[in-house]
Amino acid sequence: MTDVVRPLTGLLAVQLGLAAWTWWPAPTSTDATRPLIDGGADALSALSIRGGADDVPVALARVGDAWTVASAHGYPAKATQMDKVLTALGEATLGRPVTENATSHAKLGVDDASAQRILTLTTADGTETTAFLGAAGRDSVHLRLQGDDAVYAVSGFGVFTFRDDTRGYLPTYAVEAAADTLGRLELQRGDDLLAFVRDGEGWGVDGDPTRVATEAFTAVLDKATRIRIDEVLAASPTPEHGLAGDGTVRVSWGLSPDTTDGSYVVGAEVGDHVAVQVDGTPHVIGVRRAGLAPLLDTPWDALTQPRPEATPPSEPP
Repeated sequence: MTDVVRPLTGLLAVQLGLAAWTWWPAPTSTDATRPLIDGGADALSALSIRGGADDVPVALARVGDAWTVASAHGYPAKATQMDKVLTALGEATLGRPVTENATSHAKLGVDDASAQRILTLTTADGTETTAFLGAAGRDSVHLRLQGDDAVYAVSGFGVFTFRDDTRGYLPTYAVEAAADTLGRLELQRGDDLLAFVRDGEGWGVDGDPTRVATEAFTAVLDKATRIRIDEVLAASPTPEHGLAGDGTVRVSWGLSPDTTDGSYVVGAEVGDHVAVQVDGTPHVIGVRRAGLAPLLDTPWDALTQPRPEATPPSEPP
């Protein structure tokens, strides 16, 4: 080896050593594992989720034994999504830090500017903990707690377990009745009421299947029994929602021809939505008008057709 190469080789070794020192897990006083939340997910009373430092948070709150979307006027949260979130938080544990060097935070996605999710966890005693999450893999994250330089590797979930849009925590449908299981459908506009009943021969008006205009009725039936939530407009109705008076459409249905098992009222257009309130619930939801078009735009008389004229008996020869 030449005299020129030896110093260069030594310099390279020093640089590699410095790099290893920078990224190697920092020594800690203990390697004991501890839960992210003392008491687990049951200890939580509220949770906010942001996709970045400047994003509007999704706010979730526990009310009794159920979770609600506080950022959507307290509408009941979608159970399957909450199960994912609460399971991930309840099972998360913190072991030996990956690093305690603050200069590594940006690269690991856990500083204020680069974090892909920022969670604020509130327990029943009012204690708040903010966690910064960066993706480490599909089912793992880097996690840093606010006020601490330590970064932990946490597995079992990814950053996208925590959706950062309010819509992701709402049920898909406010009304979802299987049309093929119904025995009764009533539509009412003002004083005009149409009652459709299904018997062994199909749907009919007043039990007469020959009076149903099948194509138009099927389109209305499909939309009337599946009301998709696009937005929650309010925790309770106001005059702006137009849910009382002659301009409303009331829909009710039953699993048999003689029962009423659900109903809702369609009110006024509010911005890009139509106001809808499901009976028995306080909230007003916003539904895209296109989703209600057959129900709102189909003339009532287009749903029925005249009874066929009776054929007079033939005279005997």
